[in-house]
Order: sequence, then C-alpha cells, then structure tokens
Amino acid sequence: MRLIKIYSHKNRAFQFAIAKTGKINTVEPHTHDFFEITYIYEGRGTHVINDKKYYFKGSQISVIPPSASHSFLSDNNENHSQVSIAVYPELLKSYSPKSDLISLFNKIISEKNYILTIPHAQASAVENSIENIFHEFIFKH
Repeated sequence: MRLIKIYSHKNRAFQFAIAKTGKINTVEPHTHDFFEITYIYEGRGTHVINDKKYYFKGSQISVIPPSASHSFLSDNNENHSQVSIAVYPELLKSYSPKSDLISLFNKIISEKNYILTIPHAQASAVENSIENIFHEFIFKH
C-alpha cells in the first residue's frame, strides 16, 4: 500500500474532530496520529487496514488505531458516504483507564477486529447520535 498522507489535528485546542465526506469513491492510503472511527452511511466496498482487506457496507463502523495505514474503495465505481471521527489517545487517557470506552478501544486493537456491524434496528439511533455530535461540534468549534 502506497502511503499518501499523514493527518493530524494536534494543533487543535480540543483533541477531537469530526468530518463528513459526502459521496465519494476512494479514500487514498493514509495514516494519522489518532483513532479514527468511521461510520458508513451507505455504499459497499473494500477497506484496507494495514494491508488486510475488509469489506464494508452501510451501517458499519470501523475503528482504526493511530499509525495504521488504511484506505477505502467503493465497489463498481459507485460512491459511498461516511463520517469520520478523530479521537486522540490523550483524550482517552483523560478518562479512567478502566472506562468502557478505553476497554473497547483496547479490545479492538488487541483482537484486530476493526469492523463493527450495527444491527439494522439500531442504525437509525446510531446515525442520529452521530448527527447530534456533528452538529454540536461544528457549531461550537
């Protein structure tokens, strides 16, 4: 995998960021210094994380650890839409080391189980929560 870019938001006062991609076909290989939580709204394709292929579809979340090289490619030259949330390790460390969130991140990293499928009945609630986070972040930062 050819590395394209290394992303960082370290100069931000708050170690968190969120961005929507809109409809896209490809995200080139890159790394960053934060955990990236990506929710796929719609579409299908291949997500390569550290040279291992994972297939993605709507209503899935991927959690990519810092320094992991990754990319997205939609199937059949179609587009997919996603939202990505950057969470810095420093932000996680500010919580208790025994918190559920830190335990979840540690489990994902140790098991290399980066893709989580949201049950159809819960997808709407997850999408509403993401929209609330997005709007709160955009209007406060």
